[in-house]
Amino acid sequence: MVYRYLNEQFGLLALQQQKWKIGRLLELNDPLDCQPTLTRADESKLISVSEDPYFVEIYDSIGIICYSASINDPVVWSHYADSHRGVAFGFKFPIGELFKVHYPADDSRAELQYETLESLKKVDNEGALLKVISHGFTFKAKS
Repeated sequence: MVYRYLNEQFGLLALQQQKWKIGRLLELNDPLDCQPTLTRADESKLISVSEDPYFVEIYDSIGIICYSASINDPVVWSHYADSHRGVAFGFKFPIGELFKVHYPADDSRAELQYETLESLKKVDNEGALLKVISHGFTFKAKS
């Protein structure tokens, strides 16, 4: 079971319209969310996802909806359900349909090796996209 937290207004609107608002990757409330680190073997500098045409295309073409595995976390209620005045909708999804978020101990961001991603794109672009989403967009800071 997973839960989607909303304030009262957007919860009612979602029920009336039977639609979810999809979060655009460049409009998330945490600017570090969905910002994997791109590294190149031949360079020490990190590559910003906004500098890479592949990532720019991804950011323009997909969005995300976040769910929580917890229904009773007061911090989640406070942040995502309008200071405990909103609602939480519960859903059951088949196993494997959602991506689990990882919270590394050192709060590091996901790292993607640029050359590996480039070679994967040439062979299997959907596989490359799945790797970016399943690994690059599922790491968050613990706090």
